[in-house]
Amino acid sequence: MNMAEVWLKNNNIIDIQSIDKEKTRSTLLATEKKNGDLYTQVYFFTFYGKDGKSFDVITQSDATTEECSASEVNVFLVSKHEINH
Repeated sequence: MNMAEVWLKNNNIIDIQSIDKEKTRSTLLATEKKNGDLYTQVYFFTFYGKDGKSFDVITQSDATTEECSASEVNVFLVSKHEINH
């Protein structure tokens, strides 16, 4: 379970048990080295409910090679987007 799933659950958007894990997609959008072994990472997730609904979420957090989350996670629920290429 990742922080995006927890955020969706905690905000009563979707019950984690109703997420179709096999369809979940994640894409690393950006990573930036800060200092030492610390990186800022931005991910785009698409979660699919077993009812067919989808939820797009962007997360931003700091991470190291040892620890996937070295900071609190900022989570953004995307209500609408357009991809042109």
